[in-house]
Amino acid sequence: MTTCPEIHGRRNKLGTPAEMLKKLTKLPMPMGVLHREERPEYGASYETIITRAKAALGGRDGRGDGNLPPSVPSCEAPSLAAPFEVRLCGEGGQGVVLASIVLAEAAIHDGRNAVQTQEYGPESRGGAATSEAIISDAEIDYPRSEDVDILCALTTEAYEKHGARVKEGGILVADSSITMNQATNGVRVCRLPMIETAVERTGKAIAANAVALGAIAALGAPVSREALERMLLRRVPAATAALNRAALDAGYDLARSAD
Repeated sequence: MTTCPEIHGRRNKLGTPAEMLKKLTKLPMPMGVLHREERPEYGASYETIITRAKAALGGRDGRGDGNLPPSVPSCEAPSLAAPFEVRLCGEGGQGVVLASIVLAEAAIHDGRNAVQTQEYGPESRGGAATSEAIISDAEIDYPRSEDVDILCALTTEAYEKHGARVKEGGILVADSSITMNQATNGVRVCRLPMIETAVERTGKAIAANAVALGAIAALGAPVSREALERMLLRRVPAATAALNRAALDAGYDLARSAD
């Protein structure tokens, strides 16, 4: 093993990065087989796990009550003709990644298929953050989206980067603080004070992601309110359950009052 010129080497006091890199140039290059082990192909095992999980939900398509607890509602919404795609974008620290995870888990809880992806910069706060959730009644062949059915933007930078990537007939949900300067032909625009409402209802701007979730669901994302609340409360600390429930309810109210 070699000394690491980054965090681990410096933390273990092996020298400066320059000293460690200089040492690396003098080390002999290892040759030959360091380790050999036969490993099985895991594709078949994954298929078995998926089949068992779907059987536990009551069938191949995941519908039916199966072995779910009585408190979990079945999805009684009409079937989807095509995958429903949602993109949430903002900056690090606003919880857009968590919001898309909750949205995807709520769809799965309702008996649909869903995938979630995320993209963010190295900054833990302030950098660009984007996440997506794709919801479908059929198998999902590809986990990424181009143009989406609902786009939710919490910052001006996110809107400027992604605002044009909404399908015709789709919905652009933008925080009311955003200055909008792009054409939105064929797209319904809902400017909602999500961050302001989060502060007013909960005292915390970080709850804007829960407000956004409620708004997205009220505007047509194919998830039940019961499943969305249940999955949200599973993901947040118990001490913040009431706060997040209030923020989710506020999102539903905002969307219903939208023009």
